[in-house]
Amino acid sequence: MKNGDPLCAAYQQGLCGRDEEVCLGKHRCAAVLKSGRVCGGKHAGGDCRDRRVVMVTPPEGQGERMEQSAPSSGSRDRKPPEPDHPPSHRPQPPAKKARPAKPASGPTLPLETQQLEDQYDRWAAGRKTAQRPTAVWTGSQGGTLWLSGLPMESTKDRFPSVTLQVVCFHQQLQDKGGIQLPGTMVCHVCPSDRRAREPQWRVAWPLIKNTLLAGESVLVHCMAGRHRGGGVAVLARSVLAQESLEASEAVIKQKRDIDLPGLLRDHIVGPWLADMRRTSYMNPPLPTVVGYIATQQSNLHLMVAGAVPLCFHKQNVDKAPERLKGSLQTSELLKAAAWLRPLCQACLGKAPAGVQLRCRDLANVAR
Repeated sequence: MKNGDPLCAAYQQGLCGRDEEVCLGKHRCAAVLKSGRVCGGKHAGGDCRDRRVVMVTPPEGQGERMEQSAPSSGSRDRKPPEPDHPPSHRPQPPAKKARPAKPASGPTLPLETQQLEDQYDRWAAGRKTAQRPTAVWTGSQGGTLWLSGLPMESTKDRFPSVTLQVVCFHQQLQDKGGIQLPGTMVCHVCPSDRRAREPQWRVAWPLIKNTLLAGESVLVHCMAGRHRGGGVAVLARSVLAQESLEASEAVIKQKRDIDLPGLLRDHIVGPWLADMRRTSYMNPPLPTVVGYIATQQSNLHLMVAGAVPLCFHKQNVDKAPERLKGSLQTSELLKAAAWLRPLCQACLGKAPAGVQLRCRDLANVAR
């Protein structure tokens, strides 16, 4: 559907026995119109009577696509009956010329890209092919922003070590045949989802920024890393490198095959990217978390140098001990969990993904 909702394939032939509320796809007509959009009516694709229909897609496993002309009346459009030939003398259709097989590596890449063969070779991602992860930005602290296709069980060993995985479609990873990479935190930013993309970006951007500035790495991906993932990577690099969206796109296209114009054909995405670029900011790196600090009455804070809570890292170092009198301090996770103090959410919101993952472990230990 235009809003990104998937359609039920079995429903198109009247074979789905589920209610629409529990079915993974919408019970709407999937017949493709001349405009390229689906009909979307409250009937099965096989029953569509719209004269603009050019194609009906059957459920998986029941043959190739079936071409369907617009219905018309009158005997003149009917095909004449085939002559009754004996089986041995029945005319055979002319043999079709075999088309040359397309190369599995996709479009020809520029010479300078071909020279980086190990970095840019492709592998299967669902039913398509995708390039291996590509580094599109690296900070002075060592944090790297990677762009790639969908991580799957069969390709997970080809991905770099990252602590944050940014998924650029609204479905769950398992619904697309993907996986959450080991030791990562997952968040979603889907630029084609008009209702959710802005709040998703507002939550994800501070986490992306703080994770990279802490020296950890971030992976951005959609299915093939060309459209939705490419758009989010262009936006993130633009803010990180303090450059325009056009300059960021040009740099990434030198390293990887992306199709930002394909994403921008939806005219709502372009203004959204420009608005998020204008309202997203860079800040100096936050202090490194070195441990945990709390009192009997306070929350459990993430501690930075000088026994200062991360949420108040800008306060005067001399005033920090006065704020948390008689505080307990430790760099060990098990000791902090034994204090049974609720974690400070302000500290957690400023922490990079790797620290947030450790804090989840802390909560599990406390239970």
